[in-house]
Formats: sequence, structure tokens, C-alpha cells
Amino acid sequence: MQLRFIVPKANKRSRERDRFLTKAMGACWHEYDPDKPVRNASLIGYVCKKCNDFLFTNNDFSTLEDFIKLLNWANGQKKLSKFVSQFAPKDFVNEKKGPQTRKKFADALYSLLSSSKRRQKKHVQRRRT
Repeated sequence: MQLRFIVPKANKRSRERDRFLTKAMGACWHEYDPDKPVRNASLIGYVCKKCNDFLFTNNDFSTLEDFIKLLNWANGQKKLSKFVSQFAPKDFVNEKKGPQTRKKFADALYSLLSSSKRRQKKHVQRRRT
């Protein structure tokens, strides 16, 4: 059996979502100069200006490899257990459903966490006035 995955194309909204979720996970959203690649042994990548890690790219949660990091992180957050339980893990790797299910999960998690963060900011601003 041959597996083929259709990966949704990244757009400005998905890059913002991936940046936000990467930071929510406590990881670095890497800043690097794409015009200045670095050779490390036989690999060509970049060095992050913030954390100095060697990297190839930032997280892209539409890919299975990066999505698994997001899912593992979400599974480890007790406050997200109800959210995560709404999804069937087998659908994330399904050849046909996988890409759209991963997108739906990441988009919904982004909406949930970003709206929660906005509510917290408003609460803090009200307390200051």
C-alpha cells in the first residue's frame, strides 16, 4: 500500500497560527535570514537569530511530523483534554481525512488559545483602570 498525503498550502493565516501555537508550546519561532544558509556537515539549513539553533524551517502543523509535536503537547495539557478528546487520533493519519483533520485541529486549537489569551488581556486591562 502506498501512502500519499495531500498537504494544505500554507497561507498567511496558517503561518500566524503556527507561530502562535509554537510559542504556546514554549518553543522558539525561529528568526533567520533565508538568504544566508549555513552548511553543517552535509546539511544545509539556517541559524536562528534568537536561540542559535540550527534549523531547516519553522513548524508547519499541516505536516504530519510537526503536527505530532503539537498533538503530543496538547495531550500533555490537562486543560485541553476535553478539546483533544473531540478528535479521533486515527483520522490524523488517514490518507484522505488526515490533512483536513490536522488543519481543523490546529485551527480550532489556535482559536481556543488565542481567544483565551485575548480574554486574559482584557481582564488585566480592566483591573488596571
